[in-house]
Amino acid sequence: MATLIEIALIVASGLSLLYWLLLPRAIPGIPYNKDSKRSVLGDLPKLVKFSRTCDEPFKWMATQCMHLQSPIIQVWLKPLQGPSVVLSDFRETQDVLNGRTKEFDRSQLFADLFANTMPHSLIRRKTDEVWKTVRRHFMDATSPSFVTNVAAPYFHLEFIDLVKLWQRKRYLAQGRPIAADEDFYIAIFDAIWGATFGKRLHSTERQLQALPTRSNVKNDAEGDPVTFPHGKIDPLVHAVDTVCKSSGPAVKSPFPKYHHWLICQLPAVRSAKKIQDQAVAEALASSRAKFASKAVDDESEVNSATDLVLRRQEQAISRGQHLVTDDFLKDELMTFIVGGHDTTASTVSWALKYMTNDQVIQKKLRACLETALRVDRTDPSEAIIPSCKAIMETSIPYLDAVIEETIRHSLVASGISREAMVDTEILGYPIPKGTEVFFPPMGPGYLMPPLPVDENLRTASSREMKDNTGEWELDGISEFMPERWLVRDEKGNETFNPRAGPNIPFGGGVRGCFAPANGENISPTLLAKARSVAVEHEQVSKQLSESFSSSLAKRLGQLRTTTDALKEWDKLQESRKELNELLRDPSTDTELRTLAAEDLESSDAQFAQACRSLTASLIPPHPFEHLPCLIELRPGAGGSEAAIFAADLLRMYRAYCSRNQLRCSLLKYEDAVGPADPGGSDLPLTEAIVEVESPGAYGTLRSEAGVHRVQRVPATEAKGRVHTSAVSVMVLPSFPSNEEGSGVAEDFNDPSSDYYIDPKDVRTDIMRARGAGGQHVNTTDSAVRLTHLPTNTVVAIQDLRSQQKNRDKAWKLLRSRLAQSRREAREEEMVQMRRSVLGVAKMGRGDKIRTYNYGQQRVTDHRSGLSVHDLNDVVEGGETLEKVMDSVRSWFVEQEVKVLVIGDENTKS
Repeated sequence: MATLIEIALIVASGLSLLYWLLLPRAIPGIPYNKDSKRSVLGDLPKLVKFSRTCDEPFKWMATQCMHLQSPIIQVWLKPLQGPSVVLSDFRETQDVLNGRTKEFDRSQLFADLFANTMPHSLIRRKTDEVWKTVRRHFMDATSPSFVTNVAAPYFHLEFIDLVKLWQRKRYLAQGRPIAADEDFYIAIFDAIWGATFGKRLHSTERQLQALPTRSNVKNDAEGDPVTFPHGKIDPLVHAVDTVCKSSGPAVKSPFPKYHHWLICQLPAVRSAKKIQDQAVAEALASSRAKFASKAVDDESEVNSATDLVLRRQEQAISRGQHLVTDDFLKDELMTFIVGGHDTTASTVSWALKYMTNDQVIQKKLRACLETALRVDRTDPSEAIIPSCKAIMETSIPYLDAVIEETIRHSLVASGISREAMVDTEILGYPIPKGTEVFFPPMGPGYLMPPLPVDENLRTASSREMKDNTGEWELDGISEFMPERWLVRDEKGNETFNPRAGPNIPFGGGVRGCFAPANGENISPTLLAKARSVAVEHEQVSKQLSESFSSSLAKRLGQLRTTTDALKEWDKLQESRKELNELLRDPSTDTELRTLAAEDLESSDAQFAQACRSLTASLIPPHPFEHLPCLIELRPGAGGSEAAIFAADLLRMYRAYCSRNQLRCSLLKYEDAVGPADPGGSDLPLTEAIVEVESPGAYGTLRSEAGVHRVQRVPATEAKGRVHTSAVSVMVLPSFPSNEEGSGVAEDFNDPSSDYYIDPKDVRTDIMRARGAGGQHVNTTDSAVRLTHLPTNTVVAIQDLRSQQKNRDKAWKLLRSRLAQSRREAREEEMVQMRRSVLGVAKMGRGDKIRTYNYGQQRVTDHRSGLSVHDLNDVVEGGETLEKVMDSVRSWFVEQEVKVLVIGDENTKS
């Protein structure tokens, strides 16, 4: 008996010890539910109970922050595993997502949820090189030009059909309610599918065709929505819905990966997955076939995200870069569809609900729309549908406010999560490596009163962001009020303020959705870079005060632009901080409060400009931008028509230089026979070189390098068919002779310089000039041909009668070509990074940059996406050409900023 008691005590002790070992372990200092720590299941029972009434796990996390009265807490959601951290503070969340990307990366939660349905989707991967490569393929699919010219028209067409469907249903319902949710789902899915693959499914149109011609609602119970017959819908629509919903139950499971795997074994889910995969594969194959036939060679023919992705893939293949396989393309295109459809359908559905519940807001929105879009009704019941272009191009602040407030409430992305990649800290608390961190966007500070945070516990970058975004008034913080996003400008006009208060529905940083970033702010990465420049400026200034050095003086001048821009940014930041403090201070009198509000509005515009100036100042200047330049034009595909267009471009650039007081001279002009007079030759142009002698010409014109394409009916075309031809334009820096140059950088005798050429490496051939006419042609040895033997670069000049002058010109051209190629070779790593980010970063002959369509009188630049319809003014070198060139310069600034951020991240890694 004693032995049995001893055994029982040992077993009980062992079980107690095991239970104690299995209890959750807390991260020191971070608040938590005391009773949860005493249970092996942790907080899981609380979450399950909450989910019975509200299907939002992140909302439960937000309520726990309020319950524990702390912006950071820890919870145990997975048995036998460590705690997860919940952070509900807007500024600190922004800091983690935007500025601490090497400390925090994609969490395992999303990897588990999509492992069975989209295993190659980027949403599952950490931010590695594969992730970056695939992501770059999809960058163009959310550019403003794509959204405006491709995606928006699909949505416009689908919603026109949706309005027709509802008009017909309203007539048939005879005052009874109708269900709208499924109609929304179908219409938005069709729009997203069309924008992704360029094919309309016409589901809403089929629903309209299936409706009866007469009303028949007798059998419906009073108060219930009227039921209508359904048209034939593509099985794909329901298949995608089934696959998407399969992950819902797994979100609340302690073992989401395995739970989701079991769901995916159900026959209905397996069948839906098969239909979805087959449809995506067929759509991708169709797009690839169209792309292979060059049907999307013109920007105006791009009608889907897949077209842009395949174009990126072709560019990668031509450069020998890593090829993205179809497995990644299919899953990421499906992610594009699922993510775009879910967020859009959710937002629009909630907007409909809020507009129905608040007729005052609905009437104000309709009035603002009619005023802005200049809708003039003769009959109040008349239905007028504005064009897609009018909607996209018209500024309607109240519409922006309604959309943003809807997003704030609808929680299109119910939560964001990251995983700590290293041991780190948040708000002074230790965060061990591997800890999952959740960010509920509906918690304190968003839809609930904010919780206090000690400023000293924040990171430096978080403290600097204090006044970048406003704070919501506590009174009505949870109510639907679009007016909270509106302010008055200096003229008393109502304007939309995207930084009115906390809202972070689409994530942030490199892992955020492709939603366009707010251009009125500057990223923490760039701000840190600017501060390092300011520190270097101070150090160089101190060194110069002790002893003068020309190199240090030059470096000081290079740093001054960024330092001055940063001082202005800091000044405005401090001013906005003081004004916000006045507005928040309840003791501020009414008059002073009014003045502070007016000053803050004007300060916002100045601050936005300061952000742009500071960003631009961080972009390193091109080392050759201060030099004159050489413009080389050579006809490409298209035969004689290409040669004619090359002559047109030559006249365009000479006219542009004349209008802008840029000195230029014709260095070389050759037709099919040889050197010729551009004004007197009737033969096709084979090559022309223009030297723009004004300093800074290279910086002005370097973006013109690439392939210029023309689409027009040639004069010799009898049947009126449009021909496509191309001209290669190369823009090179023009270097002065060694005697004219100065400084180490342009010392032609310095072997370490890009400009150095060893005369022993150059073979000089003297020959008689060839071609028609002239006393010196075929009679004097005036032509000079230089061959750089190591690179086999050949330059031949015979335009002038003097052999020495031809020799000087040949050396200048050879030096320009070699310096350009050496710079690219020396910085090949940077060039590769720029290519991957910009798509076309090295502006060379192989890159189609612009199309001149004479039939439409249209000029489209394929980098900035700008299209103008004044082709005559462009080819005359007028203001429209300057407008196109300005758009490209702005586009390059935006891309260079991306290069800066990626370069900084690569350096940190």
